[in-house]
Amino acid sequence: LKDFKPALEVLPDDCETFVTFGNIQLPEDMSRLINEAFFNMPFKKFCFEDIYHFHGGMSTIAKMMDNNTCLQKLEFDSIQDLDRNDIATLCSAIHRHTSLVDVSIADCFSNNLGNEMLRSLLRT
Repeated sequence: LKDFKPALEVLPDDCETFVTFGNIQLPEDMSRLINEAFFNMPFKKFCFEDIYHFHGGMSTIAKMMDNNTCLQKLEFDSIQDLDRNDIATLCSAIHRHTSLVDVSIADCFSNNLGNEMLRSLLRT
């Protein structure tokens, strides 16, 4: 992926560069490699769908967000096992990210955790 960075950097500004993680389980070593590979890559959108295990969870995703200054859109759909710590980590990463303008979260929470996340986003 790092070999493609020069090609991605010459794309027009209005070109939507994105990456989707779908139907995956990522153990620790793969999560670390992905985090390293995405360091400073100019992707405008990250999409996470139907993930059952992502080692490091939201902290890994937050690092990916922090390391990508071009990120404008973030989508989560049907992510399993999100908890209160994940909400705090994600909300913090969203608020730190200056170029992020669109966040979509669907079917990721149970037990009113979605309401807790919304309150957390609105509070800060």
